[in-house]
Parts: sequence; C-alpha cells; structure tokens
Amino acid sequence: MNIDGIDAPIPPGKTIHVGWSTSDCTSQVKDMYWTTKAHGRLRNSVILDVRNNLTYTTGGFPIIDLTNVLEAQVNIRIRDVRFVVVDSPLPLEALSTMNDKLMAQLRPVSEGSFVLSPGKSARFEIPVAVKEGQSLLTVYTTSPDEAQGAVSSLQSAEATHFMQRPVVGGGGGCGGQIPNQ
Repeated sequence: MNIDGIDAPIPPGKTIHVGWSTSDCTSQVKDMYWTTKAHGRLRNSVILDVRNNLTYTTGGFPIIDLTNVLEAQVNIRIRDVRFVVVDSPLPLEALSTMNDKLMAQLRPVSEGSFVLSPGKSARFEIPVAVKEGQSLLTVYTTSPDEAQGAVSSLQSAEATHFMQRPVVGGGGGCGGQIPNQ
C-alpha cells in the first residue's frame, strides 16, 4: 500500500521504510520482493536492504555493487571485475592471486576499466544462480585515476580485492542473503 494510506502503487524509485520483527530476534530474511495487487511477484523489482547492505532482485541473479565511499574524495579506477561461484566459502588464505586454481576459474564481468567518482556506483548482474551453501567470489583491481595526478607512490598503488559472499539462507539466485560488499 502507498505510504499515503491509499490503495495505490508506490511510485518507482521512491525510497520507503519497511520494518519487521520476530519473536526470537534471530530470524534471517530469506527473500524480499515487491508484489502486485494480487500479491504475486512484481517482475524486475529490486529491493536494497540498506541496514544489511543486501540487494534482492526478482531476476534471480546476484548483483555486484561497487561504490566509491572513500573519504579522500578521489576517483578510483576499477579494472578486471571477475567472478566465480564456489560450492562452499574458501578460507582466507585461498583468497590470493597466488591461488592459480582460483585465478584460472574467474570469469569476466566487465572488460577493461572504468572510473568511479566519489559517491558513484557501478552494478553488475552475475549471469548465474547462486544456491544456498555456495559462495560468490568477486575479484577486481583498483588504483587511483591517473587523470587526478597521483602525487606519491602510495597514492598510485594498485590493489587486488577479493570479495566473498556466501548464501546463508533461502537459496535460488539472490533469494538467499548475499551481502553486497
């Protein structure tokens, strides 16, 4: 129902607050979606759970959401965004460029490089379902944007990032809880 208390659709893109509670305070959300008046899933709906930084989509595929939140207010160059779905979470020591087996399994999400200004985001839908118990691994490289003119070798450092997001409930695409970052 519309926030105004009338039985009308909520306009697309409008931010609303939805709350819930449970008697045991330990329950996890397995899925969230917008509904039609007949209570069916609304196609192509997206819900962002800002408290837990989760994205739910009716498309059933997880989303990689990269956002420049650096307080330094600098542009970040991102390149070689790649992913792989593994059957179970990998230990920390396996998340390394030295892990040749893992690096060989990575599939590209975004070719080349792009720049994220402060506060800006880039979103990529992963074209595979991730089931309960599996993990989505994302690997990408960042460096300062050369156009801003790095002053020191520290500012021009390149870093490779590993993001592991296990599905902890629900299963079936993004129906489980897949933390965004």
